[in-house]
Amino acid sequence: MTTMSEKVFRLSIISSCFRGDAYLSSFIDQLMSQTLFPRLEWVLIHNEPSPREMEIVKAFQERFPEKIKHFVIHPVEPLSASWNRGWKCASAEYVGFWNLDDCRPQDSLQRQVETLERNLDCVMTYGDYLEVPHYGSSSGIWRKTPPAYTVLLRRVFPGGAFMVWRKNAAERLGYFDEQLNIACDYDLVTRAAVSGMKICKTSGLVGYFTNEGLGLSTIKGTSKETVERTVVQLRYAIFDKVIPGNTWDAKNYRISEILIGGHWFSLAMFVRNYLSYVGRRMFLQHLRGLRKFFMSILGIKR
Repeated sequence: MTTMSEKVFRLSIISSCFRGDAYLSSFIDQLMSQTLFPRLEWVLIHNEPSPREMEIVKAFQERFPEKIKHFVIHPVEPLSASWNRGWKCASAEYVGFWNLDDCRPQDSLQRQVETLERNLDCVMTYGDYLEVPHYGSSSGIWRKTPPAYTVLLRRVFPGGAFMVWRKNAAERLGYFDEQLNIACDYDLVTRAAVSGMKICKTSGLVGYFTNEGLGLSTIKGTSKETVERTVVQLRYAIFDKVIPGNTWDAKNYRISEILIGGHWFSLAMFVRNYLSYVGRRMFLQHLRGLRKFFMSILGIKR
C-alpha cells in the first residue's frame, strides 16, 4: 500500500529547535510560503520545548497533520544527533536543513530540489546567501559561495545553513558525526568531497543567514568552534590550515572515527583509501608557515 507521504512529499525539511519561542511562529509562516510547501514535510526535533512552543506546533499539526513529524526530546541532545534523527525518519527523496533563526526566499527550496533533479549524480546542493545582522533583515553581506569543484570543496566549506541532500547519500557517506556539535556540517560536506562525491551549486540567493552572535556557530569567543574546525582539518589532511596551538584539545576527539547513534564507525568505511589519502597529504604540514605569510600579506585573518 502506498502512503500519502510516498505519493506527495518531495522534500523533508529538518529543524532542530531549542528555546525557539522567538522564531517558531515566523518560521512556520515562512515554511508555508515556500512554493514547494505542498510537496514537503516538516521534521521537527524539539529539544525541551516550552508550553508556548508546544501550542504553536499543535496549531500547525491541527491544520496539516500529515505534513509534520514532531519529536519531543528530553534532555537536550547535540545538534548533530537531532539532525541525524530527522534524516533517518524523513519520508522524502531529499532532505533539507533549515535553522529556525534563518530565512529563505520563497522559491529557494524549489530551486535546490530542481538542481538535484537536473543533476542526478549530485548528492548535495548549496548556494549563495546573505549574512544579515538581525533576524528578518533582507540587507547584509552577500556571501558568494565557492564553485562546486570537488577538489576545492575538500578544502573550502561553502557554508552549511542551506544544504539540501539526497536522503540516500547517507547510505554511502554516513551521517553527521555526533562528536561534533558545531562543525558537523563542515565535516559531512568535506567527507563527501574527499569521497569523490559530486556536489552542485544552485544559482541565485538561497537564504538569509542570521548572525547576531547568539547562535551555536556564531557566538563570539567560543573555543569549541575552533577545536571542532581543527578536528575536521586534521581528519581530512588540511594540515596547512591547522593552527598548532589548537591541536591539544582536538586530541579528545576520535579523529579517524565518527559517532552515529552511540556507535563508532571507522572513516575508512565511508572514504575509500582514507589512510593513503591522509598519508599523501602529510607534506602540507610543512606549508603552514608559508600559508600564514601569504595570508598576512593579503590581510586575511584565517
